[in-house]
Amino acid sequence: PVVSRVEFAVRYLTGDGYADVGGDFYDVFPLGGDEYALVIGDACGRGADAAGLTGLARTTLRALDSDLGPAAALRRLNALLLDRSDGERFLTAAYLRIGPRGDAGTLVTVCLAGHPPPVVVGQAGVVRQIGQPGTLLGVLSEVSLTEQRVLLSAGDTLVLYTDGVIETRGPAGLFGDDRLARTLAPLAGQSAESMVATLERAILDYRTAPGDDTALLAVRLLAASQPCQRLLLDLRLPAHGRSVGRARQRVARVARQVCLPDDLVESLTLLVSELITNAVYQLRRQPPRT
Repeated sequence: PVVSRVEFAVRYLTGDGYADVGGDFYDVFPLGGDEYALVIGDACGRGADAAGLTGLARTTLRALDSDLGPAAALRRLNALLLDRSDGERFLTAAYLRIGPRGDAGTLVTVCLAGHPPPVVVGQAGVVRQIGQPGTLLGVLSEVSLTEQRVLLSAGDTLVLYTDGVIETRGPAGLFGDDRLARTLAPLAGQSAESMVATLERAILDYRTAPGDDTALLAVRLLAASQPCQRLLLDLRLPAHGRSVGRARQRVARVARQVCLPDDLVESLTLLVSELITNAVYQLRRQPPRT
């Protein structure tokens, strides 16, 4: 289906719980023509100096010409960082451009500058990394930056994060890429807010010692509304109470597969619950047939 809407959700966790400002940052801004830029990054250090560097990065990327691709934009930022700090202040960043949209899906262009690769959570629960490794910004005058183009479908969710996620320390060592994928896979089809909230809880539950700051940004691609669209779901259920839960789960799963908003899914499953409960009650009241 044609993707016409996107849904965003973010989280920011401080590593020690006491710092007022940190070096991680994220941003989402329109580029015109129904396209968006997604940026996430991690500046060296902590405190006011790191926060100043993240503010410079965010302001610079927003101010650049929207016709610039992610790699060109990050090269401009690299030149500015070198001019301002002579290689003493640096950062990693991931820059993604969402769009254009078409019948085949949504084209996403991703460029990484020393940053962990974003992941795509597909509707079937498959989690994959996207992006090619690149040079961090603010150290070298010539940086190696590669753009990768990925086609996504409605219902897919992009998850961008800083290294505070995978480098969180717990009972079994680092949180790591594999545990990140295992955490996200069961969340396929859920809202962006639900995804970052669940990942945040997983990180905090796993963490046994203060760590790095952590930024999370999830972007879910929603399907375009289809006027007069009908969906037929054939359910054959026995007349007992367990059928109510089975019906709710089946309807919710199908509703999320077609990318209905969460509030509509909740209303729909409530309606199904009342309908099935009433049907079971009425059937049990009927006298047995002779």
